[in-house]
Amino acid sequence: LELDILRMIYVIIIIFIICYIPIQVSFIYEQVNGGPSTWPYYPIVRRYMFLLHCLPGAFHPILYGTMSKFYANAFAKLVMCKK
Repeated sequence: LELDILRMIYVIIIIFIICYIPIQVSFIYEQVNGGPSTWPYYPIVRRYMFLLHCLPGAFHPILYGTMSKFYANAFAKLVMCKK
C-alpha cells in the first residue's frame, strides 16, 4: 500500500513539474521583457500552455484510481454509493 502511494506521489509531482514549467517560463519571459512576445504564434502557444497548465487537475483522479488500490476502492464506493 505504501509503495503504491509513493509511486503515485512521484508521478503526480513529475506531471506537476512538466505541466507548470512552460507557463512559468512564459510569465518570467513576459516580466523580463515588459510584455508579451511579438512572435506571431505566441498567443496560440500561450493558449496551449494554459491548457497544459490545467491538465494536472484532470490527471489526478485518473492517477489516483489507477495507481493505488486504496483510492480505487474508495472511488468505487463513492460512485456506487455503497458503504
